[in-house]
Amino acid sequence: MAHSNKRYKFNNNFDFLRIFAALLVVFSHSYALTGYGSNEPFYILNGITTLGRMGVVIFFVVSGYLITKSWQNHPSSSQFFWNRFLRIVPGLVGVTLFSVFFIGPLVTNLSIFDYFQNMLTWKYLTNIFVFNINYNLPGVFVNNPYPNAVNGSIWTLPVEFGMYILIFIIGFFGRLNKRSLVVLLFLFATLIFLKGVSPVNYTLLFSLFFVIGAIYQLQKGIIFNLKVSLLLFILWIASFQTPFFMLTSIICLPYIILYIGNKSSYPFNKISKYGDFSYGLYIYAFPVQQTIAYFIHGISAIAMFMLSLLLIFPLAILSWKLIESKALGYKKVDISSVSKNYYNIFISKAKFLRFYIKSLRE
Repeated sequence: MAHSNKRYKFNNNFDFLRIFAALLVVFSHSYALTGYGSNEPFYILNGITTLGRMGVVIFFVVSGYLITKSWQNHPSSSQFFWNRFLRIVPGLVGVTLFSVFFIGPLVTNLSIFDYFQNMLTWKYLTNIFVFNINYNLPGVFVNNPYPNAVNGSIWTLPVEFGMYILIFIIGFFGRLNKRSLVVLLFLFATLIFLKGVSPVNYTLLFSLFFVIGAIYQLQKGIIFNLKVSLLLFILWIASFQTPFFMLTSIICLPYIILYIGNKSSYPFNKISKYGDFSYGLYIYAFPVQQTIAYFIHGISAIAMFMLSLLLIFPLAILSWKLIESKALGYKKVDISSVSKNYYNIFISKAKFLRFYIKSLRE
């Protein structure tokens, strides 16, 4: 089974796509975090959005596609959430501790004593619970071109985990099929149409891309074709600087992304031979880039990108080697059996305690 999984892992380009998406986010943030956000090349080209958001689109399409496959292969609620927990939370714990205990004391304009006395410092640790994201540490990055935010990238993690929960709920009730997800797609599309695509409503847009990825997974017999992909890519390019850009992106990008992901192209299919560093790249990039902006005033966007990569890659490698890969090793644990054993122990202890209290009264 392990050999089969390894063979499947190198039989597609999904790991490459995730690393590529993370690098798009790093490149885009190199402009935003140096104060040159409006000069980002892709934003100038299309007039609406950035490469960073395109990177997040890739993440959500791929995630919708693969997470739905994961539920289909192992429709166990406890195992499903255990696997998702192992993929997201341990790495998040690592970057949270790194931010609080290394970056914060290094750059705060408060004394170390005041920094650790401040409740904001300890509140930031609640980021490890995924759904309670905090962005500020006391006195940290207050004078940066993009002030205060320590790790703006992790805002997408609650959205991602929320979509996991949605897939679980639909699957748990036996409704994980194309029809139910098409209904969900139209619901998200309607909300986007009513609210408009603003930074606040990118949550809805990325959720929509996740659902589209899930629908493609459930679409039986679909063949991803190079000619169709090229045609959709040309159509997407033609929509730049037009009111139809976002609609065209919703129609064209998922197919193109999944065409590339389902290919097995050397050397892209071997890119994670030594580890999957995409998550580490994504979660460590923002605080590292903010730290660079703090120490090197007026750094150019390109210099920021090149320098940040030199620092982020080692951190991503360490995160994978020391935290993420070790956590994922526990995927083999049958969490349903473990939880049942703990439940039985709890019940037996409770019965004993009740018997003991009853005997004391007598």
